[in-house]
Formats: sequence, structure tokens, C-alpha cells
Amino acid sequence: MNKYSRLLLLTTFCVAAWMLPTHAQTLVVSNATWNYFIGTTEASDPIDAWRFLAYEDGTWQSGGAPFFYETGTGYSGTTDLIAMQNTATTVYLRHVFQVTDLASIASLDLVGEVDDGCVIYINGVELARPGVDVGEVFYNSTGQNASPEPRPIDEFVPVLGQGILNPGDNVLAVHVLNQAIDSSD
Repeated sequence: MNKYSRLLLLTTFCVAAWMLPTHAQTLVVSNATWNYFIGTTEASDPIDAWRFLAYEDGTWQSGGAPFFYETGTGYSGTTDLIAMQNTATTVYLRHVFQVTDLASIASLDLVGEVDDGCVIYINGVELARPGVDVGEVFYNSTGQNASPEPRPIDEFVPVLGQGILNPGDNVLAVHVLNQAIDSSD
């Protein structure tokens, strides 16, 4: 494994909006501050509430990307989640971002890296699930072993007229899954 293959690694995760006519604007930067909850239980009741803007995550911890844990290479990111090892296979991430000109956004480009998998939502709408099997994802679910590590994410999502984005505040919610509870990364 190279030094970037450790964790649940959301190193360069960002969201770029492709505007009309044809230029891009970054909505979520790669080193953004996120609220996070280590998945020792479900993040919310009902199970999907945390994916929506209205969910109150004030009791969650806060940290900057990249999120990581590892026990072998000495890699370090911004937010160390070593407390997950032998305790949890998942972490829930939320970041609120603003859209100022909704009518000009035609699509989104979701870009980043993850080890091992994740499910990506905006305002409760699932947009991608690299390295995660179809079906509901729970606090104790696992991702597919990433190969290569880390798994690159580059999902192009049309949003014009889809009702995914709102003018003003929106929430990017990501459920990150490790491949095993005792994983070294």
C-alpha cells in the first residue's frame, strides 16, 4: 500500500458545479470542515434523517478533511479517526454548502478518494456509491475492499431540473465504510 491508501480517506473530496454556459465553480473544497459521527450506532432515527439539511448535527464532532486512520505507514491527514479501529466500520460526514445561482448549475462533478467505499447524498438524494453494494447501508455495514487503494471518485451528476439542489443552504452527506472492523486502515 502507498502512504495515501490508509483509511476511509476523503482526501480531495470536493464538489464542482458545472455552470451554464460552460464554466465550473467549486461548491465544497477538498479541505473543508465537516461534522462527523463515528458509526457505533445509527447516526439518526429515522435512519435516513442525517442525510437531510434539517437534521441537527450539533452534537457531532467537527474536523477538516482529509479524514484518516492508519497503523502502518505514518500517513497523516487533518482529522485522525483511529478511535474507529476495532470499534466501528463507518463514519458519517456532513457539510453544509451554499448555492447562490441555482438556475445556472447544470451538473455536479463529485471528486475524491475513499478507502474502502462510501455513499454520497445531497439533500437526502443518493448520487453515488463507489465500493458499496446496493441496498440500505447501516452503521455496521462494510465497504468493498478498495483496489486500487484509495478508490478514486469522479462522478458526473446532471442536476438541472432534478430538484437535487436548493437555492441557499444544501447539505453534502457521505457515509464512509471500511472493509472490516479490524482493518489497519
